Amino acid sequence: MKFPIYILAVFALLSCTREDPDPPVDNPSPAQLTLEFHHEFDGQMFGMQQWYISDAGDSIKLSRLDYLLSNPFLIKANGDTVRAISKNAYAFVKGENGMGRWEFGEILTGDFIGIGFDLGLEDRINKSNPNQWAAGHPLNPVVNGLHWGWADGYVFTALEGRFINSSGNEDLILVHVAFEKNRRAIYLNNSFKVEENSIVQIDYAVDGLFSSPNEYKPERDGGFSHSGDTDGGLSELVSENIAASFSFNSIRPE
Repeated sequence: MKFPIYILAVFALLSCTREDPDPPVDNPSPAQLTLEFHHEFDGQMFGMQQWYISDAGDSIKLSRLDYLLSNPFLIKANGDTVRAISKNAYAFVKGENGMGRWEFGEILTGDFIGIGFDLGLEDRINKSNPNQWAAGHPLNPVVNGLHWGWADGYVFTALEGRFINSSGNEDLILVHVAFEKNRRAIYLNNSFKVEENSIVQIDYAVDGLFSSPNEYKPERDGGFSHSGDTDGGLSELVSENIAASFSFNSIRPE
């Protein structure tokens, strides 16, 4: 059977203009995400009770670097926010072991463009009854040793150690960062992909506590603060430096 030439031409045109099938779409699946904090000084693993030289030229030795974080979230590539469930909303991290972990929990795999969290606690949590937190919870005072009392709440960061003063003697560093004025929002703007259970490494530059964005020299600026109004703004200076000390490093399979 013969087809008219014009019908064959129509068939040929349709075959040329037919769209290709849609590309396969990745179906999100559940995955566990953990944030892992690595503490470093000048790019090397940080150790307690070791002497370091700050960018300002001071000899520094820390004996304690404990801190509280809260309200972690992820930003997806489409701009949506993914927040951790309430039981994973808080973390207590000790710098003495060189590394700390925070279980973000279950998320759906996909592309992300950032991670955020707070240094410290919002006031309604900070001033709440500490006895509500079960044994082992990051906000249980026995776990963190950072609770001052119902009136003042928690210390957000305990920075303790020694420095060498201009007379060549050891002197005290004891800076306890606390109160709403020192709560800091931290956002790490980095793209990454979660395809399976994964660990995100976040670096904490301990040397940054003394240099960025504010130079901190304990002898000049003071080595003691309980975040009161008479410390000359020392706690605010240090909390700003703390917030700037976190950075995204990498992501790897669990």
